[in-house]
Amino acid sequence: MAGVRAFQEAGLPLSLSAVVYRSTLAALPFTYQIADVLDAGKLKLILPLRKGNALDLADHEFITPGEAAAAFDRLSELRAVHAWRPALRMTTWTPATEGHMIVVGPSGTASAWPVYDAPDLAEPLGNLLEEPIGEIWRRHRFKANHYAKCLGRSIHSLTRVDQPPTRAVPLRTTDSQ
Repeated sequence: MAGVRAFQEAGLPLSLSAVVYRSTLAALPFTYQIADVLDAGKLKLILPLRKGNALDLADHEFITPGEAAAAFDRLSELRAVHAWRPALRMTTWTPATEGHMIVVGPSGTASAWPVYDAPDLAEPLGNLLEEPIGEIWRRHRFKANHYAKCLGRSIHSLTRVDQPPTRAVPLRTTDSQ
């Protein structure tokens, strides 16, 4: 919480992200409520991919796109009931989201991500320091998915409600306060 407080005191925007497992579905409303209390701009919920820490994740922890849509709908209902303000995003991994991002590393390497059959889910496109972005874009075979993501068509999405908090909620960072 000290880091959150530091962001807020510096006037920096705050967004929260969480990976959604079957075992955490019941906690999603609390996560959204926390985002609201912290006046976060956005809560981003992401389903896991078989990569990194999720390589050993039990199969039952992965939810289906239908279950994700139902969870998103439930959060939308709760948002209306409780007047939660943060934008809400949920990304599921389907053919419509494959390769939808272009990730650029510190060395200038650009890759389409996630590409489901590529090593580390990244498909190299080129290097921004060595060639024009137009050449990299020309090689990007997931342009339609990229546009759909940017337009909010391939992810579940609700915009932020710009209304002031109903009341200020002080954040305790230590037990002595």
